[in-house]
Amino acid sequence: MTDEQRAEIMATLTDRERAGVERFGWSAEQIQWRRETIATKCGGEETKFDQEYPESEDVAFLTSGNPRFNVAMIGRMLAAAEKQWPATLRGDRNCPRLGHLVDAPSGIVFMPTTTAAWLWVAEEPKFGCSYVLPCDPMTGAQSLSAKMRDLHATAIIRAPYVDERILAHTAAVVACLYDPEGCRWEMDVLADRMRLLQRWYGNCLIVPEVNKAMDLIPLLRERKATPIYHRPVRPDASNPSAKQKAVGFLTTSSTRNLWVNALSEAIREQDIECLYLPAIKDFGSMIVNSDGRAEAAPKKHDDWCACIGIGMLTINAATRLSPPTYLEPQAVGMIGPWT
Repeated sequence: MTDEQRAEIMATLTDRERAGVERFGWSAEQIQWRRETIATKCGGEETKFDQEYPESEDVAFLTSGNPRFNVAMIGRMLAAAEKQWPATLRGDRNCPRLGHLVDAPSGIVFMPTTTAAWLWVAEEPKFGCSYVLPCDPMTGAQSLSAKMRDLHATAIIRAPYVDERILAHTAAVVACLYDPEGCRWEMDVLADRMRLLQRWYGNCLIVPEVNKAMDLIPLLRERKATPIYHRPVRPDASNPSAKQKAVGFLTTSSTRNLWVNALSEAIREQDIECLYLPAIKDFGSMIVNSDGRAEAAPKKHDDWCACIGIGMLTINAATRLSPPTYLEPQAVGMIGPWT
């Protein structure tokens, strides 16, 4: 292949091919082979090629379904997260870090560690920024019997903002509850750690997915972990004018579509930053089934999709972290020879 042919191929990359270059370092020769194979052996169908010649098991388009989220954007997110992840596990400073939170007399303190870590942090709390804490708890019954057990997915999402230099920042996943084997803690442990995380980010709004959180919400209330998100509900027939609300985010077929669409748009438009590798892998495993419904691919989960999707859907309710206020000292009368 000549230099001119290589240049022509690299100048005509599709979004999918560009993602392959960024994540896997595909060469012009590999892309040319891929194009020829799709045309001659796969009937021009890219999805058939993906099933026949998978290059990674982490991306949804390698499964027997169609990807729900933008493949090129997920490829870029995966490339960035995989580059950072080894440094995070080593405890390097110039990358997201692992650790845990401690309730000290001076307030909540982050303790970096890689040996007893239950928290991943990409960005510590910033005064003036707004945060929301969505949580998709694991299902108790499923956690005991299912072969593919789901997980607790809990994150802090920072709302977009403009800094003092007039630079715009997109929304970002800045912290996630972490376990190397996946978070399958007892509910009281989850509630304790959520409360510490919420306090660290300024008592931000908690948005628990209520279908699986009915035993979590009382534990949060016991720990005074408020505010908790309330959703509007249909008025009571006896008092149709009354405004009624219920605690937590209820997932139905319609509200599921809302958070799926919110996450899809954020990924496609690059309106969310995320370096948390387990979450991005979940993004990649979301497919569209034969009925047109978005769901996790076989042997995969959508826990992080639900968590972060709900967070993006409710991001406008994020609560602002204000700097501490200090009382002005009272004037004290002084007695001296000048009085």
